[in-house]
Amino acid sequence: MNARSWREASHDPNSRPVVEARNAAVVAATRRPVPDRIDWILQRCRDRRVIDIGCVDHHVGTHEAATWLHRAIAAVASFCVGVDIEPEGVAAMQAAGYQAVLHDVCKGPGPIADLDSFDVVVAGEVIEHLPAPQALFDFAAAVLRPGGQLVISTPNPYAPHRVRAGQLGVAWENADHAVYAFPSGIVELGERTGFRLEEYRTVRFRPVAVEVRRGLVKLAVETRDRLTGRSRRHADEDVTLAPALEMRTNPFELALVALTRSDRLLGETSLYVLRKTGADSP
Repeated sequence: MNARSWREASHDPNSRPVVEARNAAVVAATRRPVPDRIDWILQRCRDRRVIDIGCVDHHVGTHEAATWLHRAIAAVASFCVGVDIEPEGVAAMQAAGYQAVLHDVCKGPGPIADLDSFDVVVAGEVIEHLPAPQALFDFAAAVLRPGGQLVISTPNPYAPHRVRAGQLGVAWENADHAVYAFPSGIVELGERTGFRLEEYRTVRFRPVAVEVRRGLVKLAVETRDRLTGRSRRHADEDVTLAPALEMRTNPFELALVALTRSDRLLGETSLYVLRKTGADSP
């Protein structure tokens, strides 16, 4: 099956050849987890022309943090321009000497079209906020050179604690998150706009064995509190958040995952690299 469109193989997206080909695309791109999201992104930006989407990172105060992604990208890229919809944050970046543009990527390339093509588009924790995720891929297709890369980081919908929240009916994510992106969906969004998934992995801070031990401790504390009638209070005293703050990953489910050696994609964050196809593509 041609990897660029399942429609070339069948009119049915649930047909066996279509599903098998899509699964093969995800499996071929799957890699081992990494311990640090920013370091992984910087490896793809070094000495390249980069667009950083969502560069403000919610509010101006983030610019002072050591974990501000845009500062790190700008330090290693040959040229870097940030794009965001927050006017105050963009103005602050411009005043600090950064190349930053006030623009909504969902509305096309806009002023970025006046610049030369780019090697990398970084969308760090962006796609889950967009009302129309396809627009991110359309934007990247318009501004990247053939062979350029779209680098995406986004919450992993299969992370154990996130699955546990769904099982318990607990809403605790960032209130501005609109969607979860999953691997097959990323492949589809890419294929619709001329991208091929090259890499898929997650960020995992701790080994599964450590997570199992942490889960057992939380379970023990939770059981003790229930038996003794204790009510644990939190600093913000917001009782509506208590279920989320006390939520734990089921240690027995994690142990089962560890035993079956299927723990490669359990990290908090999913990472994707997609390459723009074209005459200059490898």
